[in-house]
Amino acid sequence: MNIINRNFQVETATISSLLKDFYVPELEGLIGIECFNRIAKFTQRFPENLSPFFGYEIQLGTNIYQADFLFCVSNPSEFRNYVDSEMSDLSEDSLDLETIDGLNNFSAFWLNETENRKNQINNIWFEFDYNEIEKSRPKSCFFFGPKLNVNKLEVLLLTERVFNKIFNKQVKATTLKTLLEIYHFLEKDSYVSQIGMMNSRNDENLRLFIQGKSKNWILAFLQKMNYSHTNNPEFLAHYENCMPFSSTVDLDIDISSGIGENLGLECYFTSTENALLFLEYLVEKGLSTIQKSDLLKKYLLSLRPDKSKPFQPFFSHFKLVFKPGSGFFAKAYFGYVIQKLAPKIIQTKPIKT
Repeated sequence: MNIINRNFQVETATISSLLKDFYVPELEGLIGIECFNRIAKFTQRFPENLSPFFGYEIQLGTNIYQADFLFCVSNPSEFRNYVDSEMSDLSEDSLDLETIDGLNNFSAFWLNETENRKNQINNIWFEFDYNEIEKSRPKSCFFFGPKLNVNKLEVLLLTERVFNKIFNKQVKATTLKTLLEIYHFLEKDSYVSQIGMMNSRNDENLRLFIQGKSKNWILAFLQKMNYSHTNNPEFLAHYENCMPFSSTVDLDIDISSGIGENLGLECYFTSTENALLFLEYLVEKGLSTIQKSDLLKKYLLSLRPDKSKPFQPFFSHFKLVFKPGSGFFAKAYFGYVIQKLAPKIIQTKPIKT
């Protein structure tokens, strides 16, 4: 029987120690024990107080058992402390020097209220693809969340500065023009929650996460933006079929001179029952393997509130990725949130016993 590799030591409280503390057997089937051990070793570099919530992204429709790792940072001072520790302890396990230099430049910018116009950034996110975690010098994808009271022109300026600081990249004028158009066409109750760049994938376009308070805004928005696949039968079928199960549906898009062809529908649920019904739908449509569905179902049913620990494990959402010409793919997101944020972050309520 496989067990967690504990040959490496964690000297201080880190995200790694939290992952191992919350380890359950279902994770071995969902992401694979080798993947878990690699992520646990990789996250030794991140102190526990750096991130208020973090977790895994898994592909549901394949027999590959791996996961990408994502974490949020909301405190610029804690982030500065982490960057200082990376800079003072360079070793063969450190991030590459270009990445560290970018982290240093961005953290200084984030802390500087004058330069950052009294802090227009709500939080930041890092996503490490598993194939990057396997490398000795991993690179990340990076996202920042503009505060909702920042006007659209200031968001454009902020976007330019952030990606210049973190990646030394210049956002193209055509991309910024598209971003401005998106702000113009968004409905009153919709907003851009995250703006990112998939740097580890050598993609200099921007990725946007757009949230809305209703479920039905996405199709009208895509039509306004002249998205070329709003009449695609497969797209419309999955779009319409996810609505009855979901409490809210968010949109992920890539932008350059317009909206890219690939997009994501992030489906959230207020109840575990609805999440499980949607999981059955994914299996029925061939978007999830039966084995992963069974393990994820078992994991969801096992989740219970536990205030005795500093973090709460939770299921976040499913994501339908649409790639014209290739079809749909399904992903699941689950992780851990600090107790004080749990009531705000956790949308899917556990089944009552």
